[in-house]
Parts: sequence; structure tokens; C-alpha cells
Amino acid sequence: MLVVMQSHATDEQVRDVCRKSSSLGTGRTPCQGEQRTAIGITGNAGVVEPGTLDEMPGVQELIAFSKPLQAGQSAM
Repeated sequence: MLVVMQSHATDEQVRDVCRKSSSLGTGRTPCQGEQRTAIGITGNAGVVEPGTLDEMPGVQELIAFSKPLQAGQSAM
């Protein structure tokens, strides 16, 4: 799953999403770009319950992958 943060999300909001992900037992890898930050969530067994991450301050959207990917693997 990919958590896309809003362009104006603060560093604290990014840390909060990472903390929440950790509390759910999943891995997380933040990737900061010029426009916004995305956080790769790994290790979730399925869809994260609605309202868990998507309603946190600073989150723009969640993008679920249709099949599991391993680190360094492309969907193409």
C-alpha cells in the first residue's frame, strides 16, 4: 500500500502516519519528493481498515496494490 501525503503535510504528520503504521505491525518506508511525500506500507495482510490511515491529518490518499510486491520488484 502507498500512503500519499498532501503537498503541505508537515514532517510531524508524516511521522504520525509512520508511527500509526508501526503500531499496526506493518513496515513503512517514507519517500520524500520535491512536491510531496509518499509512505510505502509493507507487511499488511490485506486492506487496512478504513479510517485507520486515510483520515489522518496530512494524508491525501491510499493506493492499494492488487498483488503483493517485494522490495525492489516492479509491478510491470
